[in-house]
Amino acid sequence: ACPRQSDLKFEKMSEERAALLEETVKELAKRLELLEKQQSSSPASDAVLQADSQEKEALKAELHKTSQENKSLRDQIPKLQYQIKHLIRSLEIEENKVSELSQELKQYKRQAAS
Repeated sequence: ACPRQSDLKFEKMSEERAALLEETVKELAKRLELLEKQQSSSPASDAVLQADSQEKEALKAELHKTSQENKSLRDQIPKLQYQIKHLIRSLEIEENKVSELSQELKQYKRQAAS
């Protein structure tokens, strides 16, 4: 029961991280859109426009990086789920072996006592 609980916790953390990254992507997109609106609606000096443009490019880069990280995490989820299922199955097999050995040991002890 313990490994399954920690596997589920890990899976939940991965999903929460992916959701957090999605929120970050949305927030960055909103900031980028706001910057573009401000840039197009207000007459500003070249220096301010240049700074806005640089910030816009930085936001685009950050948005792209975060999107890639999010995609990477989402792509890992099925693989991790498969690994978790495989580990659980291996653990069940080992538990069965331990149970069988325990029964054998009890049987030998009974035979030795009689």
